[in-house]
Order: sequence, then structure tokens, then C-alpha cells
Amino acid sequence: MKYPFLINLKERKKKSEKKSRRSLDIIRKLLDDLEYFGGDILTLSKKSINYSINSDLIKADISLKKAEKKVNIFNKNLLKARNILRELLGEINNFQNTYSKIELFEKKFSGAKEEFFEAKILYSYIKSDRRKILGPENFPLADIETYAGGLSDFCGELLRRAKLDIIKKSNCSKEIEKYYQDTKAIYQILAKFSFSNKSGIRSKVDNLKGYILEFENLFYNLKINKVGS
Repeated sequence: MKYPFLINLKERKKKSEKKSRRSLDIIRKLLDDLEYFGGDILTLSKKSINYSINSDLIKADISLKKAEKKVNIFNKNLLKARNILRELLGEINNFQNTYSKIELFEKKFSGAKEEFFEAKILYSYIKSDRRKILGPENFPLADIETYAGGLSDFCGELLRRAKLDIIKKSNCSKEIEKYYQDTKAIYQILAKFSFSNKSGIRSKVDNLKGYILEFENLFYNLKINKVGS
């Protein structure tokens, strides 16, 4: 299963949204019911005052009791709406905090995966007699940007390997040519993608041009050395 923590988050988000909708519906219903209560309480209170002024205490009492009933309902429902909204806002804040933490973990995980892809691609490449490059299909958790980042860094390791081969081996031109051609092929493929600056992959792909130039300098120096010997 890919990214189980994200799937769990998605399910939690659905449940949270469903609960939030229910809470909002309750709040709307409470507020709709209370829409005319303020006016009614005001009218009944004024009537009670007028009845009291005119010594009609029976009618004053009736109006006052009606107003009191509405005051209690108004206060109770308004308090309930406020508490539901406070709880709802608390859940939203908790969800946002949790989501931010997961985003941070995912970012760290992405960097770790990229390094892992690079390591596995390089290991397989050096181990294989035919210098096979592992594709994204070999990585179940691969996304294009993370894989491209690992692949770009892999090319940097090919350049490092080429420099070591020159020191350790007397005849390594064919191997270095292979590293060079693979780096060029990888650059030609990755250069076709529109990676965002935010991802950091575009700069890694741009670095491949520098690796290619360094390979060409290595060939030039090898050629000069051969002529000199």
C-alpha cells in the first residue's frame, strides 16, 4: 500500500469534514430558529412594561413569562451554537497541526527516499556487467520528482567513479565513455520535464550539464596524457 499514513489522513479528513458539515448544519438550524427571538423578546418586554405602567399586572405577567421563556431558549441555543463552533474550530486547528506535521515528515521522507533511490541505482549499476540503470518501476514508492532527484545525484556519483577509475586503472576509457553517455542520456530525458523550482529537482537536472562538461574535460586530459606518454 502506497503512503498508508496519507491514506489514513485522507480517511480522517473525510470523517472530519462529515462531522464538520453536521456541526455546521446544527449551528445554522439553531441560528435560524433564533433569528426572530430578539425582536420577539423586545416586543414582549415593551408590552410588559406598558401593562405594568398601566397597572394591568395580569397581562404584564403573561407578556413577561413569554419573554422569559424566549430569553432562556435564546440563551441556551446561542450558548450551544457557540460551544459547537468552538469545538469545530478546535478540530480544524488540530487537523491543520496534524497535517502540517505529516507534510514535514513527508518532506523528510522524500529526501531519504531520494538518497535511497540514488544508492540502489548506483549499486545495481556498478554490480551489473552491462551497467543497467534501474527505472522507476523498480521502486514501489517512487514518484517522478524523487526518482529524478536520485537519478541526477547518481550521475554525480558516476563522475566521481570516473575520477577514481582514472587513478586506479591504466585503461578505463571505455568505462568512462559509458558513464558519460549514460549521463548525457539521463540529462536529455530529464530536461524534457518541467520541474518546479520549489522541488529542487530543476537545479539538480541543471547540474547534469556541469557533469557532462567535466566528463569531456576528463576525456581531453586522458587524450593529452596519451599523447605525452
